[in-house]
Amino acid sequence: MPGSIQIITIFYSIGDKDYTIYTDTDDVEVSKQMSMDTAPVIIQDRTYIPIRFVAEALGATVSWDASNRTATIDSETIAPMLIEAPPSFDFLIN
Repeated sequence: MPGSIQIITIFYSIGDKDYTIYTDTDDVEVSKQMSMDTAPVIIQDRTYIPIRFVAEALGATVSWDASNRTATIDSETIAPMLIEAPPSFDFLIN
């Protein structure tokens, strides 16, 4: 819908392969239970979340080039977004 704001909230738990996606558009909230092939972990005070599942939960397509060990995230439908994190949270992309 033009002019609509969609809010997507994704809940992950450390060590758990299951996660929940909440989508709220025009005050209609929908939740969806999903599962990943690997779980988020904390290593040396850093939180690692499988990027494929974050990107796909936001509507992007992810492809993997094994020979170059490169992931490509592509989306024509996702508008620019604000990602909020606590002040002590670090984003680490390798």
